[in-house]
Amino acid sequence: MTTQVTPQIMRTIGQIVAAIYGDDVPTNVQTTILRYPIRGISLISQRKDLPLKEGDLKREVARLIDKIPADLKDPKDVISFDCQGAFWIGYHQYCKLT
Repeated sequence: MTTQVTPQIMRTIGQIVAAIYGDDVPTNVQTTILRYPIRGISLISQRKDLPLKEGDLKREVARLIDKIPADLKDPKDVISFDCQGAFWIGYHQYCKLT
């Protein structure tokens, strides 16, 4: 059985994006992650200058990633507005905290 995308998962993904990119999220990352969250996380992980070499940011992103179920699959259809909204809520809440 695979885990379906939920608003809580998308909120966590929004927090991950905020932790890594701050307020400068590339359009291709936004577009991909809002349609295919797992593919979007993979796109982020391929970034050559990923700022996760050491320290607090690496620990924080690891903590957030641990909240995402390992069996999560990208949806076959469009992600619901609830899930898309949850992504942006998580993103904006995290940006305000940092």
